[in-house]
Amino acid sequence: MPESIQSIFEYHDLIEAIVAALEMRDFHTSNHSERVSNMTERICTLMELPIEERQLYHIAAGLHDISYVPRHKLVSLLAGIRS
Repeated sequence: MPESIQSIFEYHDLIEAIVAALEMRDFHTSNHSERVSNMTERICTLMELPIEERQLYHIAAGLHDISYVPRHKLVSLLAGIRS
């Protein structure tokens, strides 16, 4: 497995924490990314993709809405997580 992909797996928990914090801002979107990630993983399983590939799609699906967050809010959120 390429080193760049391995580093993504190392940050999986951080990525999930960021997504969860972003979803807390709006009751109507709560757990949306988690549901999308879970559906994506089920589809990948049905397609019989290798586990590493399923995990990558799972992570990517969780981040699919991140572009809707204003940059300054994302930076503030990341600063809060680091401290």
